Amino acid sequence: MDVTEESPWAWAEGGLISSAADLDHFLTALFKGGKIVPASELNEMFTLPVSPDGTPVPYVDASNCPGGNACYSMGLMKVSLPGTTIFAWGKTGSRPGYTDGVFATPDLKRKIVYVLNPTGNKDGSEQPFVLRLASAAFLGK
Repeated sequence: MDVTEESPWAWAEGGLISSAADLDHFLTALFKGGKIVPASELNEMFTLPVSPDGTPVPYVDASNCPGGNACYSMGLMKVSLPGTTIFAWGKTGSRPGYTDGVFATPDLKRKIVYVLNPTGNKDGSEQPFVLRLASAAFLGK
């Protein structure tokens, strides 16, 4: 099916059509600092919002941000693997029948890019599978 023209979708994303290789190339260029945004702006992308007193800002949708605190910065999402202290930054996206994500440690030593075609998924039920992929990529398990 020709998907070169994106159909309108009622949400706040930019509606990019990308391959796994495109996502990998973009994240690598972004994290190298200066290739896409200046290093100072990249540092802000690796900073989660805090309240004036320095405490984490609560996030209302705990299903997206476990622990109830903000996990979105300026354009990136911070995630950690359950039961570890390893965290990565990246972004997910989805359309009906498609879900993808790209995450890496800031030093790019560990990285995962996934593109899935879940069938009948309307509730994020692919998350356990994605976490198993991330565990393999980040922990070698």
